[in-house]
Amino acid sequence: MVIKTSLSTQPTAEVAEQGESYDRWFRAKIEAAINSEKPRIPHEQVMNEMQIRLAAKKKIRKME
Repeated sequence: MVIKTSLSTQPTAEVAEQGESYDRWFRAKIEAAINSEKPRIPHEQVMNEMQIRLAAKKKIRKME
């Protein structure tokens, strides 16, 4: 039995353009972040802050 679908695995020009547009946007955001004068936040600091937030959320859920 063969099932035919109308869906194509080949991207349309519109989908390809959306992908290219997103890629340009993403690369611009990365370049802007790299060139930013804002102070960097160390990875360990971010992870510690997220652990505190997650623990607080878990505590709230247990109380519900």
